[in-house]
Amino acid sequence: MKKYEKQKKSFKHMKKIIFFLLFGFMLQFTLLFFLDNFVLGKRDITGKMAFKEITNTQSNFKIPDPIDLPNNIYNIQLSHTTHYLSYIQNGEIKVLNTNTNCEKTINIPSNGYISYYTWIPSSERLYISLKKNIKNNTKFTFFVYDAKKDDLNQAKYKVSDNGKNREEDCKIIYNKNSKIKDIKISNLTGMFLLKLENLYSHNSLYTFNRMNALSTLKIKDNNIGNIALMLNTDTILYEKLPSNDIYCVFKNKIVKKLNVNGITHPSLISTDKDGLIYLGTSTNKKISTIFYRTLDESSWEKLNLPYAINKKNIFIINKDKIYINNSSQNTLTEINSNTAIKYKGKLIGIYNDKIAYLYNSKLIINKLK
Repeated sequence: MKKYEKQKKSFKHMKKIIFFLLFGFMLQFTLLFFLDNFVLGKRDITGKMAFKEITNTQSNFKIPDPIDLPNNIYNIQLSHTTHYLSYIQNGEIKVLNTNTNCEKTINIPSNGYISYYTWIPSSERLYISLKKNIKNNTKFTFFVYDAKKDDLNQAKYKVSDNGKNREEDCKIIYNKNSKIKDIKISNLTGMFLLKLENLYSHNSLYTFNRMNALSTLKIKDNNIGNIALMLNTDTILYEKLPSNDIYCVFKNKIVKKLNVNGITHPSLISTDKDGLIYLGTSTNKKISTIFYRTLDESSWEKLNLPYAINKKNIFIINKDKIYINNSSQNTLTEINSNTAIKYKGKLIGIYNDKIAYLYNSKLIINKLK
């Protein structure tokens, strides 16, 4: 009898446990049903969610309307943000704000004429070289123009003379009738690399550091092709002609030949901010394959192009964004994604996430899609 009563009590406890479990499940289900249908189900997610467009965080720059350009201009360039357009007209550099269409002339208070100019990367500043023939030599002086401030300053360096500090103009004295062929700039290290050429097509390389101190690169070669800077170090790269050997000049002035095993007729293309060097296989002055690696790596990554193309029509942002321009078909193709963009007229360049081209005497800036 006692055993039967114990079994009866145990059964009652089980019933209570089962009841509370079922009640808990029903309550949970009811609550979830209410939230899904009367709270979450009534909310318009697309109407309330903020979709953020990824843009240049430095500004709220809008794509400008097509800009009418005057006749008889040349050396058209854009700042890296496309906020400013520059060109040479009647021997003067003109700078135009692409948003306001306000144009300004850079008045350089010095005799001579413009030898070379380029926009400093990741800035709104121009680096300008002025050339003047003096006796049996050519004198190059340098200026920096801040487009935002409309401010021009001559590049100078400090000299200590008998305990007194004074400033001297940054200058290069070179052979008569020589010219500056190329300038590469690293905004990270503050280094400027200049390639000069004399009347006999012999080349020399010079550098200015952040303090505008001038150095001449002591290298044996005087027939130099493309040049490049490692943007995050002070390492210099140059191409020796006609052998197409690539050399590295390190901060300690040691010169070493770059290992390009497996690359036929290598040609230096460029570098990027991630420390990658880009070379190409050159045949008849056209690139068919791109190779890239860092200085520390030993093997090259290979990227075949869909067709051979002139080096000037290759635009490298990084290894994941490499564009080739087909000027005859007016198409710009990103080769990793095989995405093509159509444009009209003549391509000026690629700037951050924008494309710029000339069409019917107008400058047109569009977003890269």
